[in-house]
Amino acid sequence: MSWNSSRVHPCFMRKEMDVVQTDVKEVQNDTREVEDEVKQMKLTQEEFIRNLMDQVARQNDVVDDLCHRMNNMKAEMEWNAKEASERCDLFTGRQKIFVCGGGDSKTNFNSVESYSWPENSWTVEPAMKEARSDPSAFVHERQIYVSGGWTGTQRTDSIESMNVKPYHHCLLLSLVWLVLVIK
Repeated sequence: MSWNSSRVHPCFMRKEMDVVQTDVKEVQNDTREVEDEVKQMKLTQEEFIRNLMDQVARQNDVVDDLCHRMNNMKAEMEWNAKEASERCDLFTGRQKIFVCGGGDSKTNFNSVESYSWPENSWTVEPAMKEARSDPSAFVHERQIYVSGGWTGTQRTDSIESMNVKPYHHCLLLSLVWLVLVIK
């Protein structure tokens, strides 16, 4: 016996349509649930991204603040180092070293030379009035004082001084050794 679909009983069709309708409703419900889950995930993801961006912005502010502070500290430390170096140079006389007099086994010298730390060079300075070896010398304010020593024949107690940091307008006048009369 052959089955002809045109002869299908309406009850079976109705029942099959009901099953299909139920299946469609289930698929629609499942689709809505998936769509709701996707929406919730998108909201959660967007919230996460917003929070992350806020945290990044706060961290950028912190980094910018730290960079600003570091730059200020670096500038302050450079200034302090320069200031300390200048003060050290001032107190230790590290701008120049003076070599005054001296001698060998036959001759005593009245020559004076200075070594400049900043320029890394030697300069011949005006000669002292009296040749002497083994003198004592010190710098006070702008004056270098040289006293005592051996003249080659006797000890001397004479003192000479010269302005070692002359003002520009009196440069020629101040680079002269003066004999101080102190007894």
